[in-house]
Amino acid sequence: MVQRILAPLSACLQQRDVTLEMVKTKVSTVQLKLQELSRDRAKMKMKDGVEEDDEGVKYKTVRLRRGQAKEDGVVEVAVQVLSTIDYHLDGRFKDTFLNIDVINSALPFILLHAWPPTAEALASYGEEEISTIFQHYRVPQGHSLDNCLIQWGELKVVVRRKLSFFL
Repeated sequence: MVQRILAPLSACLQQRDVTLEMVKTKVSTVQLKLQELSRDRAKMKMKDGVEEDDEGVKYKTVRLRRGQAKEDGVVEVAVQVLSTIDYHLDGRFKDTFLNIDVINSALPFILLHAWPPTAEALASYGEEEISTIFQHYRVPQGHSLDNCLIQWGELKVVVRRKLSFFL
């Protein structure tokens, strides 16, 4: 059941043309469904293939031994798993959606009409925003802010050159 809840988010994240709004909607939907499932314990009861006896619970051919191996104990573990998934989704995405600084820092990259008109002004344009985004996403080792700024500078030159044909 959890896989069916997570599948649309996974598919969204694998799309080539995904937007922040699309991801935000999918994450929020997944979190609501996980919370609903946590509250509705009857939906988590395993129906087919469950046998409960004096030794605990057997699901199909597997004897469940973790913790209190009764069906209620299995449901408790399932609630903990759902809570953990929700917690990690929050940890990965919540700051992105609520951190206006990060969202605002991305705007200079897409609002090309707001780019400075002179090459001198464009030289340092967006560097503070690159730094904000770099720090927010805790970029993996092997990448540096200096390298990102160099690539940003190169991108500005290419974009300016391409746009000059249209201006």
